[in-house]
Parts: sequence; structure tokens; C-alpha cells
Amino acid sequence: MATRYYLASSGSQPVSPAFDSWTDTTVGTIQKFPMATTKAGSAIQGTIYTTNANAEGNGSSVLFAQFVGPQIGSVNFNGTTFSTVAICDCTGGATWFLDVSVRLYHVGGTFTGLLAIAASPGYDSAISSSAVSTRIVNAASLANVTSTNNDRLVIEYRS
Repeated sequence: MATRYYLASSGSQPVSPAFDSWTDTTVGTIQKFPMATTKAGSAIQGTIYTTNANAEGNGSSVLFAQFVGPQIGSVNFNGTTFSTVAICDCTGGATWFLDVSVRLYHVGGTFTGLLAIAASPGYDSAISSSAVSTRIVNAASLANVTSTNNDRLVIEYRS
């Protein structure tokens, strides 16, 4: 299994799994892209999500990006970690935070959760409405789960 995935800036997901139930609202357009095991060019994925933050209010759970990886084989995730860097810019007046979900998507359409980061250390400060904010998840432990052949990793970002 790949040890690094790249978030594509274009293309279609190989499958279209349901969104994680941790998202209370899906206002606006949710960006859906594939993840790849090789880097395509030097572009970094940039997702622009536009919505009326003030109307949604503080504490809203707005999903803005879902990434689906290629099929994997049987992998034991015990002792493995997840890291990501996100650069955020909030121009709305509401208080926003960045959350991440990592799940296994099974061939039959069911999921197994590997990681849900919501207001965890390093992510628990509000995204600034006056400057760009960087959020880093470094080596967060994944659940002790073993995938089956043809499962896929799904990563979702919400605010």
C-alpha cells in the first residue's frame, strides 16, 4: 500500500461514496476529487469553498472536500499514522474550525472509521478571518483496523 497519497486538483473519483455522518450540513458545492499514489505536476490541491458563513452560524459542520483513493489490498492499520497540512482562509464573520475524517470504504458500500479529528490539539483554534491559517495534523494514530481487498481510503475535510 502507498505510504503517501496526493490530493488531485482535477479528475473524477473512481467511486462516489456517501458523505460522513459527522457533517451536519452540506451547503454549497462539495469538491470531490481522487487521491493518487504519484504526484501529478507541481500543483497542490486548492479548494475554494464559498458559502454564507454568517447564515450557517458558529459550530456549523460544512463538508467542503472529499478525496477517494485507489483500491488497496489487505492492510493492518495498527501502528500507522495520518498526517496532513491544510492552509485555510476564512473571510466570513462566523467562527470556523477545520476537521478531518479518514475512513475505509468497502466494496459493498459500508465504511469503517480510521480517524476523526475535530477540535483536537493543533486544530482547536479558530481559523482567522483576517489572515491565512495553517493547520497541521502530524502522525495522528489510525484505528487498529485491517482492510480487505479493494477497499479505498476516503478523506474528508469540513469546517
